[in-house]
Amino acid sequence: MIFKSSNLTNFGIIYREYVQFINELLKESQLTFADSIFLCNIAVNSGCSQEDISLNLHIDRAAVARSIRKMEECGFVLVSRDKNDSRKKILELSDNGKKLYGMVNSANEERLSALLKGCSQKNAEIFFSVLETCAKNSVDAVL
Repeated sequence: MIFKSSNLTNFGIIYREYVQFINELLKESQLTFADSIFLCNIAVNSGCSQEDISLNLHIDRAAVARSIRKMEECGFVLVSRDKNDSRKKILELSDNGKKLYGMVNSANEERLSALLKGCSQKNAEIFFSVLETCAKNSVDAVL
């Protein structure tokens, strides 16, 4: 394989531009890019716990808890206690959270379309497959 420093630079450019894009989109909601990751995860996995999010996204529990608390205070997330384990917090989006998720999800789709402009469907599928493999390898390398 050919490794060039520009490959990692390109990942960095895409990441920074995307973070800036999402932060601008969320400016009025008082949320940030980091919060949007949790918001989207809750939308896709309604009824999940903070622990589930932490494990799925490989993010520190304390960071997840801070973001969930912030989203709850802003009225985007509803938190309830598990009936079988009162220590476990069950998460779902409020109506405002669902609206915000719809906005973020639409923006994500538009951004991905722009990012993949000029790529064939097959190349896009290969790209996402490689990206998934890279993410898994990255997690495995840390563990």
